[in-house]
Amino acid sequence: MKNKESFSYAIKLLGKKSYSKKELEEKLYKKFDKKEVKNIISRLCFYKYIDDEKLARDILTTSFEKNRGFFYILATLKKREIPEKIISKIKEEFDFEKEFCVAEEFFSKNKKENPSTLILKLKSRGFSDETIQKIIDEYGK
Repeated sequence: MKNKESFSYAIKLLGKKSYSKKELEEKLYKKFDKKEVKNIISRLCFYKYIDDEKLARDILTTSFEKNRGFFYILATLKKREIPEKIISKIKEEFDFEKEFCVAEEFFSKNKKENPSTLILKLKSRGFSDETIQKIIDEYGK
């Protein structure tokens, strides 16, 4: 296939969904040869159509909006094949105070439920042990 066609195909994919560099490479390898994929990815990175760091930050923001915590976010970043260097940076800069606020808001909105059930829900949503402990300390057992 011609380079222009393959680039247009990649742009079309990105119009439907955000991809990490690795995810998009794997998708393109199914249709194009290795050299062409490398050229496409290189151009997409140059034009900032794919940016793993921005994608990671978007995942972080979206996860908080969906009442998800630290461990959920890390698992999502790994699943989306974000490079380890970026994941490490997210870990280092993670705002556990924000995570606590998200957990507290979730807890407050659902306070009619049994507190033990809510604690389990926080755990299943990937909140850190420290945040869960703070919620327990704040709201009692």
